[in-house]
Amino acid sequence: MGQVRSILGCCLAAVLVAPCAAQSFNVDMAIGLGVPTAGFPAAAGQPGFWNGVPNPYPNAFALKGLAGEATAVTLKTTGGMDLMLNVPPNGSKTSGNDQRLMDDIWDPGGGAPGGGTIRLEGMATGHYTVYVYASAPDDISYRTGVRVNGSQIIFIGGNWPSPFSFVAPITHAVFAADVGSDRVLTIEVAQWIGYSSVNGFQVVHAGAFCRGDLDGDGRTDQSDLGILLSAYLTCPGDPFYVEAAGLLVPDDPCVTQADLGFLLADYPCAPP
Repeated sequence: MGQVRSILGCCLAAVLVAPCAAQSFNVDMAIGLGVPTAGFPAAAGQPGFWNGVPNPYPNAFALKGLAGEATAVTLKTTGGMDLMLNVPPNGSKTSGNDQRLMDDIWDPGGGAPGGGTIRLEGMATGHYTVYVYASAPDDISYRTGVRVNGSQIIFIGGNWPSPFSFVAPITHAVFAADVGSDRVLTIEVAQWIGYSSVNGFQVVHAGAFCRGDLDGDGRTDQSDLGILLSAYLTCPGDPFYVEAAGLLVPDDPCVTQADLGFLLADYPCAPP
């Protein structure tokens, strides 16, 4: 399609509030060609309700979980535009749910520098696997460089298979991400070649994690409390100093009452 893209449009959304719980989400960015049906698993193998999200900037979009239930999680973007691009060379290869997910996109920056982010607020703490679809339907030379919660950048894009199938890193990339006490998951378009494209994403909850775990066994228990107490009131360079204990609270590497309070707030913790 060359260097010209046409605007599909941007829309607003509402904010809903529900109790916080570990959640998985399916999200289709831009809905000009419709939204995948609930049985569509995509690359993550995760069937369930698909959120159809027209770019909500500057507002927030309330996400629903896999059963279509309201959640406390909202989606925000940094601007950009929605595009409908079911055109060659890639867009002509899809149909049905594949087309609904892949052939309309959110373009956070057009051809200008600056990047853009999708920010999920209100997430439950835990481990997540994030499948990001960020491949241009309209040009096989375009590449979108994505990172999730500060991960390394992965460039996504290229010539989609025919018949269509999901192949990383041509159609998508997979990221592991932890959501901490800020309850935020950020998908960032950090770089691109040509133009940027985000088709959608799937967030798969991979289990709870314990923020006070100091010995690496996945739990916060008496062992972790003993480690912290043995290092209490020490700083880097002191005998018995334990870096993991000192860094429970950021910006102060010493093991202080704040670190003890952080651990006790997570005590006991054992993932299901």
